[in-house]
Amino acid sequence: EMVCCMKKICVKKLVLSLDERTLLSQAYKNLIASRRSSWRVIVGLEQGEEQRGNERGAKLIRDCRKQVEKEVVEICDDVVSLLDAHLIPSAQPGEAKVFFLKVCFVEEMLFVLAGFVLSVLVAEFPH
Repeated sequence: EMVCCMKKICVKKLVLSLDERTLLSQAYKNLIASRRSSWRVIVGLEQGEEQRGNERGAKLIRDCRKQVEKEVVEICDDVVSLLDAHLIPSAQPGEAKVFFLKVCFVEEMLFVLAGFVLSVLVAEFPH
């Protein structure tokens, strides 16, 4: 998997090239994008089962949704840890440092947004 390869490079190398930074960013972006797409489908299925009154089916789908949400949080934790422990401290001033700080900021905003979305969903669809 691309993320595993890029993590190894990040830990071993002190400075990443522009291409390596792009590959790292794209690898994590692809991981999140696939889960985001799955999450959307799962939420639609969950709502459909609830509207039909199929609580057993809704519960199974809800468990699946929670697993996808957990995976997204783990991915975000992983990239923030990599940024904090290796990439930001070793980045040279300038473009690379700005790139990593920007990624870190975006990831932190995703945490805030994810928490907000989850709280709205829990309030809207209590279980």
